[in-house]
Amino acid sequence: WGGNFLMGDGTLHEGFEIAAGQVLDGLKNYLKDIDGKVRLHLSGYSRGAAVCNVVAAKIDEGAVDGLSKENTSCYTFECPRTTRASGAVGRAYENIINVVNPGDVVPKIAFSAWGYVRYGVSLHLPTYQTDRTFNEKYEKMKETLKKIDPKAEDPGIDDVYSVDTFASDVAFILGGPKFYVEHFQDAFIGFFMDFEKRSSVHNLEQMKVLKTLEEKIYLLDPANAERIKPLLYKDGKLNLTFAVPLFRSHEMVEELAWLESFNSLADFGPDNYQAAYFTGVTDLDVDSDYVSHVVILDGQEQEIAEEFWNGLTLAGQRVVVLSTDRQYKVWFTGKDTMNYSVNLYDMILGRFVSGIDFGDLTPPRGGRLSGNIHRQIDRCSLSANRRLLRAQEIYKGNLPVYTVIPEVQGPGKVVGGGYFVPTQLALIRAVDLKGSLDGIFIEGKRKTKSDIYRFYPGRNVRILVKID
Repeated sequence: WGGNFLMGDGTLHEGFEIAAGQVLDGLKNYLKDIDGKVRLHLSGYSRGAAVCNVVAAKIDEGAVDGLSKENTSCYTFECPRTTRASGAVGRAYENIINVVNPGDVVPKIAFSAWGYVRYGVSLHLPTYQTDRTFNEKYEKMKETLKKIDPKAEDPGIDDVYSVDTFASDVAFILGGPKFYVEHFQDAFIGFFMDFEKRSSVHNLEQMKVLKTLEEKIYLLDPANAERIKPLLYKDGKLNLTFAVPLFRSHEMVEELAWLESFNSLADFGPDNYQAAYFTGVTDLDVDSDYVSHVVILDGQEQEIAEEFWNGLTLAGQRVVVLSTDRQYKVWFTGKDTMNYSVNLYDMILGRFVSGIDFGDLTPPRGGRLSGNIHRQIDRCSLSANRRLLRAQEIYKGNLPVYTVIPEVQGPGKVVGGGYFVPTQLALIRAVDLKGSLDGIFIEGKRKTKSDIYRFYPGRNVRILVKID
């Protein structure tokens, strides 16, 4: 496992590139004794998938005499992201097929926030957030799973948006490829090599890195940190078994059951989903085909028959995750200024690729705002008292991603920060103050004297909390 965390800061994931080089050397030696036509089939799972992904790409690029895209096929399952090369996704490497469970954390690493993708074409298993026919497919998969393994437990239902958000948060905590290599890489390799040996003995440098990581997790989201902290240690030593729940969806037999239950490629799920963001909303209703998916009245969630994932971010922004294979109607209002946007997330690229932002909105008199959420983002609409409202911004192509870095000057801590697209609300909060708060500043300008500052980032920004 140690090689999985040898990412390096080059174009290719260094650990996977090293392993792929060993496979390519073996292939070259093997082919020396072969006469006639050759056909190569590559297949791998998890780390093996990543190695196969790189090997096949190298072959497509001419690394092995006698092998090419025409006589090489590659099928990977739960493949991590392997490369930051431009042009890696799609037809240039169409002989490489990657089957991915969107709710599995393993294919999210290395991080898309750092520019990593997989070579070739990716096919995604269905999830309840991305596929309107998920329930029927899920029941069929469970029946198939019981035939494969009668003792198998029913698999859980994956929360794709939360896994994607988790990966983005970890990427931010680790600071980018170069920062990761300089400050975290050696310790991470040691942690997981020890974990493979079931060892809990770690050197002082590893424990120092772990402490830094723990502090970063806390400052990004204190609630999550308090839940994770008891799992990090056992008897005063690092306990990596805390990571086991993260890999619940990384099950080979479950993936086999999904594939055995399919009749055709059409049974795979979409490659994207929509995330609708609401700020300042007290009443909200989202439905399609006369079925309510989300209902919130006076800020309280209601029990409904079918519910798509929705929740609150650290900044208090409500997120509703919706599939792109149907259209939705939305109604909402609030007591003060509201904000509403819809963004399209591409699971292959691992980022938002388009969005529509309706900006600041005022509650209409005697009614609610109403609109349609369309699979084509620029066709989403919003009306107030039957008057069509213009969008403040329509993003075509990749949404810009801004880095918000909080810093503290004085005795205390600061919570918040991360990667944000323009429609996501950021929060900075001063905590554990040991003095009086002077304010929260950007480029020397005080933004607030309060201990909380919420804003929509429009650029990369460092925020300073001053404590006297």
